[in-house]
Amino acid sequence: MTMTRTDDDHAVLEDLKAQVRRHNHLYYLANQPEISDEEYDDIIRQIKELEEKTGYQEPTSPTRTVGAAPSAQFSTTKHPEPMLSLGNMTSEKDFRSWLRSKSVNRQGRLTAEAKIDGIAIRLEYHQGNLALAATRGDGTSGEIVTENVRGIPAIPQRLIGEVPAVLAVRGEIYMPRSGFAIYNAERAERGEEPLANPRNGAAGAVRQKDPSETARRPLLFYAYTLENPPEPIKTQEHALSWMSILGLPTNPLTLVCADEGEAIRAFQSIEDRRDHLDYDIDGVVFKVNDLKQQEAAGATSHEPRWAIAWKFASERAITTLQKIEISQGRFGRLTPVAVLEPVHIGGVTIERASLHNETDVRKKNIRAGSQVVIERAGDVIPQVTGPASPRQAETMPEFKMPSNCPDCEGPVTTKPGETGHWCAATDCPGRLPAQIKSLVGRDAMDVDGIGDVMCEAIAAMDVEHDPERPAENRSAAKLYLLTLSQLASLPGSGPKNARNLQERLAESQNRPLANVLYSLGIERMGRSVCRKLAARYQSVDQVIRENPSTFLNMEGIGPKIAESMRMGLTSREVRATVEIMRRCGVRAIEGLVSPDQTEEANQIKITEETMTVKHGRFDGENVVVTGKIENMTRVDVERLIHQQGGDTSSSVNAKTTLLVVGEKPGSKLNKARSLNIPIITEEEFFERMKAA
Repeated sequence: MTMTRTDDDHAVLEDLKAQVRRHNHLYYLANQPEISDEEYDDIIRQIKELEEKTGYQEPTSPTRTVGAAPSAQFSTTKHPEPMLSLGNMTSEKDFRSWLRSKSVNRQGRLTAEAKIDGIAIRLEYHQGNLALAATRGDGTSGEIVTENVRGIPAIPQRLIGEVPAVLAVRGEIYMPRSGFAIYNAERAERGEEPLANPRNGAAGAVRQKDPSETARRPLLFYAYTLENPPEPIKTQEHALSWMSILGLPTNPLTLVCADEGEAIRAFQSIEDRRDHLDYDIDGVVFKVNDLKQQEAAGATSHEPRWAIAWKFASERAITTLQKIEISQGRFGRLTPVAVLEPVHIGGVTIERASLHNETDVRKKNIRAGSQVVIERAGDVIPQVTGPASPRQAETMPEFKMPSNCPDCEGPVTTKPGETGHWCAATDCPGRLPAQIKSLVGRDAMDVDGIGDVMCEAIAAMDVEHDPERPAENRSAAKLYLLTLSQLASLPGSGPKNARNLQERLAESQNRPLANVLYSLGIERMGRSVCRKLAARYQSVDQVIRENPSTFLNMEGIGPKIAESMRMGLTSREVRATVEIMRRCGVRAIEGLVSPDQTEEANQIKITEETMTVKHGRFDGENVVVTGKIENMTRVDVERLIHQQGGDTSSSVNAKTTLLVVGEKPGSKLNKARSLNIPIITEEEFFERMKAA
């Protein structure tokens, strides 16, 4: 019998609904979730229980709606069929119960698909061409993000083979862990806030106002549902296979289960692979394989009855936050770091975790001396999500960033429009370990075998340097001045390791110009800027002697980057680094690395002698290169364009004056056609280069 609704029930219900509306906005629109999926699901469960108790459910209840209302920033479209969310469960008992429900024939086959933590998208193809891309929105209507999605190479602009006049598919746009790490490192170089997690990175990218911003993020896509499949397709298994044939990527981590036992083993198998994937998954989606059976099972207003998500147990633990230390990055950014009582999560011992910034620490109410909740974000990065007991945390002092740098006692500053704190002293010794770590990194001098502990030890060492240049001993490049005995004395080293390290340091003297420029550690002069400089100049010396205003004429270099480059290239620290490298034989300083010694040119054998060209073939041109160029890399093609007076860009826009098309061009070709930009083939490009 249904119980009577009381005023207390009503008040609790309204409060819970308000919480869901707030968290929906934070998750779907602001991309700044404050609670975990488990906590959100718990609120929904409480609402369901109260609705069942009182027999009262409004049409707008969160248990009957999906997501959040579309953002006013974009035009919207009504989905022909609702994009529903999935019901979820967290135990084998619940899964067996779902299998025994009236809607699911437990004797039928199921598909088990990894549940990717990204953003759902609906794609519509007309005559095989991408015509519409829309977000889930509130499940009924979504935001039109077609132009943004066109910049994601993993999503085909045109399907392969014969397809229906109109074909709609649904899938997940996501950011791989490797791409997330690289993108965050690049943001840090520019002094920008890191993204919280790959899911936020994907959702935020799809909703960028400028499509070129979307294109800069490393996004991938998997299709998982075919709307209104054509007649020959009878199963979900067949639908996935057919979408793959059309050129739509589908997740290979999909298993077909003949019975209940196979389904449970499939869940365990996918969970076991979780740590080894390059993308975040938070569970396994089980679907009835037979499409007619899916149709017969139907759906509620909120979720399909023929599919369910079996969520993984969260990898979290509670431990004591012993203290909050301050860590300094290579550009002086000060970051609070949690020092924890060691705790084991998923087979890993966690002792430290970054806290990002003061605002983040205060918002999460994280305080030294209190019990805190630790999670492994993406099963890799440890995060402090908040206090285990807010009341206990309130008894501890609130965290506050120091007003003086803990490494040099200099003043701590902030920057307009940026969240964070910096040490104002450019020669602060606290920067040195991070600068050494960056210098030996793969994109710089690429010296393997030097970890964090070694970087700390090298930073503390005194080396023999030019007495007229005291800044040399504060340079990350002092690594090259270490004697064999000093190398042997490093933590974890020894005579044999020292000799190997000395050999690797000698090998690094031949690194290409882009790597050496990046190793200088100039703020905002990231990997892409260094590659552009290396395509135009022959040596570090040439870059240093260049008039800084010239950099502003290069694609992708704005006033902020140019000013940062000017200050960096003229600083004592960078000049000291260059002089150490010059004395130690780093060849790119004076341009002694020939083109065929660079990593890019190792793939080809082209130099100026192999092609007779005259200056000015591309004077005033802004050129974009797309597709594979036979026997050359894109970097080498761009270098030739720069030598002939042109400029290059990675994206097609109104400033583009020419597109060079190689084999298998991407979406840039369609974009150029739509903007009426002149297009030439690679054969025409080389004919132009050879023209008298």
